[in-house]
Amino acid sequence: MQHLHAPPFLIHVTWHPDCRPATRMAEGIRGHFGTHRFRNVAGGAGIDVVFRSTLGPNPLDSLPVNRHAGCPIAVVAIIDRFFAEDPEWVRCLRELSRRATDEAVSARLIPVAMAPDVLDDLQVNEQAIRCYEWDPATESPEKRLVRELAYDFARMLRHQLHFLRRPRGAAPPLDRYLEKIQIFVSYSRNDEHGKEVAAEVRRWLHRNSALVSFLDVYDIPAGLPFHEVIEHHIGRSVFLAIRTDSYSSREWCRREVIEAKRRRVPMIVVDCLNVGEARAFPYLGNVPVVRMDPVPVAMPRGVALRAAVGYSLHGPTTRADLTGNLGDQGGRAESRRVPGSAP
Repeated sequence: MQHLHAPPFLIHVTWHPDCRPATRMAEGIRGHFGTHRFRNVAGGAGIDVVFRSTLGPNPLDSLPVNRHAGCPIAVVAIIDRFFAEDPEWVRCLRELSRRATDEAVSARLIPVAMAPDVLDDLQVNEQAIRCYEWDPATESPEKRLVRELAYDFARMLRHQLHFLRRPRGAAPPLDRYLEKIQIFVSYSRNDEHGKEVAAEVRRWLHRNSALVSFLDVYDIPAGLPFHEVIEHHIGRSVFLAIRTDSYSSREWCRREVIEAKRRRVPMIVVDCLNVGEARAFPYLGNVPVVRMDPVPVAMPRGVALRAAVGYSLHGPTTRADLTGNLGDQGGRAESRRVPGSAP
């Protein structure tokens, strides 16, 4: 059965009503994923973010997994001591875990542990995000959680894309799910800032995310034709163009951009223009742009987030692969709270 009005992706956030920090985290998820910024990435439909923090009279009858057939769903369960010590909430969590396991491809339960001992007796198999290990002095827990979830959502939806290409076959193997998302860093060596910015982007990605990068100076093996290696990696990456003053004038930079457009991979432009460029390159148009001053190099966190989520909602081809079985999508990004319902 086709679900003509199903969203391309649904995020379901649940927490115990007595946990106030969880409310802030849920609002952070809604504020990032459930706003207009992802309308274009998701093809106009946006991303639904659903809140539930109250159990209804028949909680197991209204669990989200299996109720939203036709779209992938991520259930983010924010677990504190109130949650872990409430038998009804624990019962619902275990049932969610069982149903997500049965779904295999289209559903994921992502536990978020607020304290080190809350997972001990839950009897769920899913790996948790352990936010109690984070240092709030370096980054707020709300922002860090969004960054962690962006990558998890990316992997989940990439897995879904592989499955939709072979809907009658078996689920894609685990190694496809575990394959890390790669950022292809395209830059010009011909001005004083291109190499510096590219190297800093690479360092930031490796220090602050689970993303991997391709940078030609490090990742082209000796003895191989460099153009073949570059084309291969463009086809399996998120393409990140470091647009410095000389970028649009360099032949290989233009070739890389054209190859990325031809392969229809997600693209992001990091605007590092210092003085200006003699002539703009038109194929850099109609893609997300993040501004970064080249001096001093100040890596914006939005680059990694947009790269991960851009990949997750487009994959290496187009949104049509994700929604081909769902009918045409329309509307707007939406966040809604459903009172009196199960997580």
